Parts: sequence; C-alpha cells; structure tokens
Amino acid sequence: MSQRKHLTGEQKAIILRELLENNVSLSELAEKYQVQINLIRRWNKVKSKSKGYGFEQPVEPHQLSVTLRAMVRLKSSTALLTRNA
Repeated sequence: MSQRKHLTGEQKAIILRELLENNVSLSELAEKYQVQINLIRRWNKVKSKSKGYGFEQPVEPHQLSVTLRAMVRLKSSTALLTRNA
C-alpha cells in the first residue's frame, strides 16, 4: 500500500500557479506531481474562495469542525439576543 502524499502550502501554490499561468492541463499536472486530479481541483476551489490566501496556514479537519461549531453557536446566540432586544 502506498503512503499518502503530503504537500506543503507552497507546493500546492506552485502546482496551481502552473495550472493558471502556464495553462497546463489538470491531467498533466496530476501525472507530473503524482497527485489526484480532484485534489488539484479542490485546492483551486479553496484558493479562489480565500482570495489567494488558501495555503499559507494549513487547517486540520478537526480544527475546522471546531471552528464551524463555534460559529454556529455564536450565530445562534446573536439571533437569540436580537430577538430578545
């Protein structure tokens, strides 16, 4: 069984730069860097949603879920306070 490949944010940015600036196809990049095409698509989606700041500080899935739960609680609290005011 092969081990999962972990790329740094800088490595991901290099791959995306090659995709966007040099118009290299997804399949060529996937083969060149030995990563799945869907990973490159996901990175591109994250990068575009974060206005270019997607990979500087990687977030673990657990951290993300904790943050999302905290945001939901905060939103619920805010809605409750607004209704009671």
